[in-house]
Amino acid sequence: MLLQACSTTSSTAVKTITGPVTKIHDGDSIHITPAGQKRVIIRFSAIDAPELKQLAGISSRDYLRSLLAGQTAQAQCHKTDKYQRNVCSVFLGKMNIGLKMIESGNAWHYTQYQNEQSAKHRKQYQQAETKARQSRSGLWSTSSPIAPWDFRKSQ
Repeated sequence: MLLQACSTTSSTAVKTITGPVTKIHDGDSIHITPAGQKRVIIRFSAIDAPELKQLAGISSRDYLRSLLAGQTAQAQCHKTDKYQRNVCSVFLGKMNIGLKMIESGNAWHYTQYQNEQSAKHRKQYQQAETKARQSRSGLWSTSSPIAPWDFRKSQ
């Protein structure tokens, strides 16, 4: 059942997109294709995953695939970025997928955009990254992982 295929609520200015995940591009970008509509490109809000050419880039994408491939997800979108992607928090049921990516060590909390998060979500993301770092999960298993924003600058 589709909740809201593509609607905007004026009180919160959040567009909700619900539908099957039809592509997982990398660890922080997916496509959702609501029934009878064109695909929608989604960029996860407040996380940054390793680029595909980076160490841990493929494993980050593959972990996201393990969570979302063939699933129906709900994206709560609050803006469009400079590449015309919807920037969203993505949920599978009640599971916050962006938070799950950080918890598993497959993404950074993108603190450059943390002001777009509620205080509650900002704290959850910060704590999740600290825990992943301490347990040396995923990309934190190497001694000096390179943040994607630094990797992109070097390209």
